[in-house]
Amino acid sequence: RALAARKALGGHCGVAARVLAQLTGPLTCVSLMGTVPTVEDPDSASAIATLTAEGVDTSLLEEVGGNAFPTSFILSSQDTGARTIISTRHGVRELGPDHAEISMKRAFAEEKDLGRPCWCHLECRQAPEVML
Repeated sequence: RALAARKALGGHCGVAARVLAQLTGPLTCVSLMGTVPTVEDPDSASAIATLTAEGVDTSLLEEVGGNAFPTSFILSSQDTGARTIISTRHGVRELGPDHAEISMKRAFAEEKDLGRPCWCHLECRQAPEVML
């Protein structure tokens, strides 16, 4: 039986972007490029609002369809401290190479207004031959 529940924005890229925005402050543009089912999806909208409030630009997100925002449920035992993590992408595909290319070109094209891109955190869950 669950004693408590908490909903929080997580994920490596989301956390890295939020921390980077905190460390660099408002004079630096930190953008997150990733996939969401739609920006109107309630969980996507909540995540976008949280990221935006913490200084992360979300204009490079790609809407790709799917059933819901990717989610992980973390169950932990109060007695033993053991954790079980259950994750699902809910049919939301990974970022596509075409969108990544367009977004990177846009980032460099907007260099005058946003500053020169200088760091890219890339997660690759797919085998390299799938990405190429």
